Amino acid sequence: MIDFSHLAAALEQAKDTGRLPVFWWRDDDAGTHTPALDRLLSIRKRFSLPLALAVIPATLDHSLALRLRREQGVSVLVHGLSHANHAPVDQKKAEFGPHRSLDKLVSEASKGLQHLSAAFASGFLVPVFVPPWNRVDTALVPYLAGIGYSGLSTFGNRTPRMSGGVLKQINTHLDPIAWHQGGSLVAVDRLIRTLTELVLQRTRGETDEPIGILTHHLVQDDAVWSFCETLFEHLLRSEAIVFKGADHLFQSASTATTLIDQSSTRPTN
Repeated sequence: MIDFSHLAAALEQAKDTGRLPVFWWRDDDAGTHTPALDRLLSIRKRFSLPLALAVIPATLDHSLALRLRREQGVSVLVHGLSHANHAPVDQKKAEFGPHRSLDKLVSEASKGLQHLSAAFASGFLVPVFVPPWNRVDTALVPYLAGIGYSGLSTFGNRTPRMSGGVLKQINTHLDPIAWHQGGSLVAVDRLIRTLTELVLQRTRGETDEPIGILTHHLVQDDAVWSFCETLFEHLLRSEAIVFKGADHLFQSASTATTLIDQSSTRPTN
């Protein structure tokens, strides 16, 4: 039994202050239609939640596009190009890190967007760049808008590093997978403490960034799936939250300030 008491109290406090936290849901690494994808979409449908699916352009199979055409409430984001690691062996994995020329990064980010734009209709594809492993060279960020992107999404609380840009950054903040401890579920009490603090930060007015829940349907075990379902069920009982889709969250990106924290990465493999 998960103890939601502290989270419930934080949500009640948010309701009392009138600062209702906004949530969104991003799932990474999609490329083809799989049973795991069907499970993901079934949960989305059960809870009527908007879902942002970060698709790897180079691994996109026609079966995925066909499957998603039957879905409502799903947006497609651009998950790099091929999800290939270009970092040296002694450094954290990155496809768009500072390990290659800027020209190459710009070119591949552009190819990724072009490839998904050809596969998905306008409005279904939201031109948001999601760098694999949530790591991106800050030198690339100012070029993203010029090649057609309107948003950027990584992991962790965003921190102002640039201003005057035209991208909107909305990150994810809660990843239930214990990447370095066997790949199953992170200790539940730790996840709830993290989520409670994320809500309180917004209640205190420290940030208005939507709280992002990050999943990976291809690698989740039953413990992770079960936690996600239980969490969604609990959150949706509250009158103190709002879930929004990526299409809505990033629609005003052209007037937003670019925010980037290169050190904000999830503890990944």
